[in-house]
This record gives sequence, C-alpha cells and structure tokens, in this order.
Amino acid sequence: MKYKTIALFSWIAMFVGIVSGCSSTTAMPEYHPYVKSPDITIKEVCDEILNTPEEKIDIGKYALLLTKTVSPDLDVDYELKQLDDMANTVRPRLKGVTDPQKIVDILNNYFFKEMGFKSAKKEDPQTFGLIHYGRIRRSAHCATIGVLYLCLTGRLNLPVYGVGIPDHFFVRYDDGKARINIDTTYDSGKNISDEEYLKKFAPLLKDTNTAIKERMLKNLSRKEILGGYLLSGIVQEFTLGLNAKKDQKSYIRALEYTDYVIKLFPDWFNGYTYKGLYTTLKELDSVENAKEAIKQLRLACQLYPYDARTDILLASAYDSAKEYQECLKLIENVYQKYSIDTIKDVDKDTLLLTTLKEECLRHLQEDNKGSNNPSSAQPSDKK
Repeated sequence: MKYKTIALFSWIAMFVGIVSGCSSTTAMPEYHPYVKSPDITIKEVCDEILNTPEEKIDIGKYALLLTKTVSPDLDVDYELKQLDDMANTVRPRLKGVTDPQKIVDILNNYFFKEMGFKSAKKEDPQTFGLIHYGRIRRSAHCATIGVLYLCLTGRLNLPVYGVGIPDHFFVRYDDGKARINIDTTYDSGKNISDEEYLKKFAPLLKDTNTAIKERMLKNLSRKEILGGYLLSGIVQEFTLGLNAKKDQKSYIRALEYTDYVIKLFPDWFNGYTYKGLYTTLKELDSVENAKEAIKQLRLACQLYPYDARTDILLASAYDSAKEYQECLKLIENVYQKYSIDTIKDVDKDTLLLTTLKEECLRHLQEDNKGSNNPSSAQPSDKK
C-alpha cells in the first residue's frame, strides 16, 4: 500500500497538469482560500443558481459568487464593475453591425489584442483557474478564459455559448443561422471546426458514437457552464493546486462541491471522475470508499468511455476495494484501448499502472497460497 500511495499521489499531480519546480515572472495576488470563514456558502450559491430561470442567470455574477466561497475577501461588486466596463467599451463598436463574422472579429480584436487575454502556458505553475485572477493576469486555462469571454458577450446580449469537450473548453457564436467556433485558448479566437476538435481531443470516438458526439458538441446552458467552472476553476484550485491544503478536510469539502458540479452539469463525465478521485483521497485505505469511488467512475465511463485518466483511477479503486481480478482486467484493457504515448502522457513511466499490477498479482498469489495451505483449513470436529 505504501508504494501504491506514493504512485497514486505522483499520478494525481499529473492528472491535473501540475508541474512543480517551474518559475514564473508573472506577479500574482496571493491565494488564501482559508483566510477566514466565507460569508457565503456553496449551498447558498448553487441552490440560487439551480432555482433561477436559465435566461436570468448572469454567468459573471454567479461565477464570482462561486469563487467567493473559497476566496472570501473577493470584492464581487468591484469585479462585476470591471466586467461591465469591458462590455461598455466594446458595445459602441457593435452598433449597427449585423454580420456574424464581423461581430466575432470585433469581439476577438478587443478581447485578445486590446485586453491581451491569452491561455496560460501549461508549464506555468501559476495557472490559477479563479475568474478574478484570470482577469487580473489576462491569462488562465481554457475554462476560465472562456467564462470571461462569456461574461463579456452575455452583457452584450449576444448569442454566444460555451462548449465542453474532453480536456478543453471553447465558445461558439450561434444565432441559429451562423455558427462560428471561437477558440479562446489557441490562436486567439481561431474558428476551429467541430471535426478538428474531436480529432484532437477525442480521437477514439467512433462514427457510431453519435449520442456522445452530440452531447459533447452541444451549446451548453448557463448552469452547465457554471458547473464546469465550479470544478475546473474552483474545486481543483483549493484541493490540487500549488497553494492547496492537500488534506482530508479539503477532500471532504471537495466532495460537497463536486456534488453541486453534478447537479449543475449532470451529463459531464468529469464531475463523476473527480467525485471518484476525491472519494478515494478522503480515506485511501477504506474499502467502503473505494466501492463508492468505483460507482462514480463507472458512471463517468458510461458518459465517456475513452478517458485514460478515468480508467486508470478506476483501476486504482478496484485495487483498494480488493477486487484484484477486475483491476488486472482493466489494466489490460487500458493497454489495448490507448496508445503507449497516451498512457505515458497520463501516467508518466506507467508508474501507477505498474505498481497496481504488481500489487494485484502479489495479493492474488498470497490468496492462492492461503487456499492451498492445508494448515489454513479449519480442523474437523473430533468425535
């Protein structure tokens, strides 16, 4: 178990793309998620979102309120004013413009060139996902940059939506006639086709996976977008980020947050994957927790059966639940399903998979020795 624990935590660091030991010259405001007790709870914010009609949801307002549950000193009113100022700046430029491509060009020129928003580099250890840090730095990962773009277009009443595919988030202008994808991470707003996205981020999807493709490429509702931001921008930040407190209290709190992710975005496989992850981390040696993690991870696999990280995490949960045959079967399936490059990208040097396989084989050998040992049999009653 000791070596599995080391391997698991090494793998978790890769799971969220954290690279330690890198330097950054970008000044960052300090992140103190536990400075004081938040004056607003995740339950209060999410209940309000769930009970608010879709058309009345302000993505900017609720993204900031969600953020305030982990960053209690955040001045929501000040941040909302910054978003309003951005919209007020670009609004006159759109007056009288009806051509969809010209509208998108005006938005992209302002957002990427004038404001300087860009994707945070993967190797940057300070790739914070919180929306106000993204605005301050003009840099964040795809989900947070995309949410900031939607905060702008929402204030301009433009038909722009979020789209979530495995490991990526982009936005789309869609007025029912014109449909223009806007990638807020690569090439500053480039229009990348749906087919190109699937080829890059979901290469194992087959033509027969029509329902999965449609679900992945749909325009997300505002509640779903907030669910995605809650997980990728907030929950990962206070549990797995560089400044996080990686302890049981954090993981228990993460489970509460992840439950709301699933309520807001029930069709997103990542919500169930992370619920399985945090269930495992809450108590590594608990068979009961491992069985609950298996249930969540299987749900994730049903929604999207081609995520190597989910499969590897499920294998780890099988091992913790003492379901060694299932673990070995899944490890074999991982090697058959994914290329070795994909596996190494997720599990460097196959550290966790190798450790799991060795541990399962050892347990099975011990079980076989015990069952074949006559001394282990119960003595019969003497007459």
